[in-house]
Amino acid sequence: HQPNFRPDQEALEESPQQLVRVRSWVREERGQAANIAKMEVLLRHSLDSLGSWIQTRPTGEQAQAELEKGKVEIDSLRRQLETLLGEDEQALAARQAHAMQALHVQYREVALMVVVALGSGWFAILLLTNSIVSLVKHVGEKTRRLAKHLPLLPPSNGNV
Repeated sequence: HQPNFRPDQEALEESPQQLVRVRSWVREERGQAANIAKMEVLLRHSLDSLGSWIQTRPTGEQAQAELEKGKVEIDSLRRQLETLLGEDEQALAARQAHAMQALHVQYREVALMVVVALGSGWFAILLLTNSIVSLVKHVGEKTRRLAKHLPLLPPSNGNV
């Protein structure tokens, strides 16, 4: 005994939920809402046709013609979905490339700031070292003059 499983009924019940999911994925700014609306009409028509076909259960050539028509509609839907997917993949790739460019620019800016900071630090160390050496020389000169019992020289404008 098999359970009462009706894939057509399941598809009819799930299709509105799937359409809501597809709409949420599509970005309005890319103008895809109109494409989704067209696909929704085509899907509803296909599902309605399938439902009426299942109810009437045609035979022979009529059944073959209905199946062929349904296949054409489903193929059209598949192509449209593939097109949307391709466009989304292209948009994603473009956004990723743009994000990578922005990241590389940020890396260059950070590297430049590090170089400037290191250069400024070395310059400050050089100035400080030069000032200390100058003071030590000046103190050394005063010490030598005092050791020789010579008078100290008055400080010049640049020295302490």
